[in-house]
Amino acid sequence: MEIAWLLYILVFFGNGEPKLDIQKYSTLQECESESIRVRKELAQVYDLTDAQIYCCLLYTSPSPRDS
Repeated sequence: MEIAWLLYILVFFGNGEPKLDIQKYSTLQECESESIRVRKELAQVYDLTDAQIYCCLLYTSPSPRDS
């Protein structure tokens, strides 16, 4: 079983078009560190009121409930 943390970055630009990026990390700490870095980088250029950035845990099959 593989366990990975996915960083979802969803930003809506001025024209209303969303931009979604998903990055994979092996630990929550790596994911959260990148989340902080991305927020800071986006804040320098864009209004973050329309940004959603979060980490999500992903299990690949078989999941713990499959055993």
